[in-house]
Order: sequence, then C-alpha cells, then structure tokens
Amino acid sequence: MFFLDCFTGGTCWLNVNKNGKCTALVQMGSTREDCCGSGILAKSATAAYSEGELSSSSIFIMHIQGGIQCSRCKGELWINLIHILPF
Repeated sequence: MFFLDCFTGGTCWLNVNKNGKCTALVQMGSTREDCCGSGILAKSATAAYSEGELSSSSIFIMHIQGGIQCSRCKGELWINLIHILPF
C-alpha cells in the first residue's frame, strides 16, 4: 500500500505592512506551528502566516498588489488572552 503526502503547507512572513498584507517572505511549505510556535520567528512580535503556498506568478503579483493577505502570529494569541484574563 502506498501513501501520498498531499500536504502543501503555508507561508511564513517576516511582518505585516500598514495595509494588513505581507511582503517579506521567510519560508514556504511551513505549518502555522512551525512558523508561529516553534520556528525561527516564534518569538518575533511581527511574524505572520498565510495558508497555502505561492507560485512564482503569485509572488510577482504580490509585489504589484502590495502584498498577500496574512495574519499575525502574536495577534491571535493576544486576542485569546484578552478573552481569558479579567481586567
């Protein structure tokens, strides 16, 4: 029996610009955990992640359109903490 690994992963970014988009690609083919939880940018307050990998044409279009939609790694944790911690 053969198993086919179909995982394509996501994209890890250095930061999110003022328009909420990412332009500084760090790593493709990573999981959210690899990028945000345990990877090289795990302790960075500016790291971000987006689902899916980018083709070379998508990377070109990204530069024309000012970036790719992504979400901050630390932002999600902070939002969850706000709902948990009493003030």
